[in-house]
Amino acid sequence: MHRLKTLERYGVEYAVCDSPLPLNIIYNNTPDELFDQLVMHEHAKFDNVEYLLHRNDEFISIDGRKETNLERAKVKDEEIKAVLDGAGIGYTVISPWETDKVLLDLKMK
Repeated sequence: MHRLKTLERYGVEYAVCDSPLPLNIIYNNTPDELFDQLVMHEHAKFDNVEYLLHRNDEFISIDGRKETNLERAKVKDEEIKAVLDGAGIGYTVISPWETDKVLLDLKMK
């Protein structure tokens, strides 16, 4: 949130990231309903456009991320969808080769 507020203060119109605020709910080691509400409250302060990358099972990152295990990664995928769906947040599923769609969508705003 601090980074987003800093960007906003400097007049940045768009911030594209691979770790939007709702992911804090997924990766919180101590689940807490009040924390989840706070995250979603802060998330709603911005004009967000959400994209989910369709997982390509052939490519698994081994750069130190926790989800190098395909089955664990798929569980996280479902958790992310559940958080977004539960909060009524719409999203577009794109393949890793369609990331230019994000820029094209932003250009139309």
